[in-house]
This record gives sequence, C-alpha cells and structure tokens, in this order.
Amino acid sequence: MSSSSETSVVASSNRGVPSKCICGAGGHLFKWVEEAVYEEVEDALPKVGLMANKIVKTKSQVNELTAALLELKEEAL
Repeated sequence: MSSSSETSVVASSNRGVPSKCICGAGGHLFKWVEEAVYEEVEDALPKVGLMANKIVKTKSQVNELTAALLELKEEAL
C-alpha cells in the first residue's frame, strides 16, 4: 500500500540532476541536461526568494542601527 507521502518522495527524488538510475541500476543513467538543470533552478527559486527577503530585512535593520548610532554620537558631543 502506498501513501501520498511516499509518492511525493519518489516524485521529488526524480527532480534535478540524477545521482542514480530510477530502476536502481547505475550503468544506464540518462536524463536530458536541460530538464535536469531547469528542475534544479526551479527548486532553488523559493530558497533564493527567502534569502532575498532576509537580506532586505537585514539591510533595513543596519540602516536603523546606523541612524541610531549617529544620533547617539551627536548627543554625546
């Protein structure tokens, strides 16, 4: 009996550049390069988006801290 989680694991393991043949044998590994690279990039895009959001947030925090530091320096003088 197969569950939907088993199906999704099998389907996701076929994405990107393969490391082994889907039948388990290693002697006849084949997948179109364009398809494999496209899948690798497609799977990476959400992670890149999350990193971009974190970078924007961090830059904003740095700008706020820089402004606060300048204010403190002016008060100290």
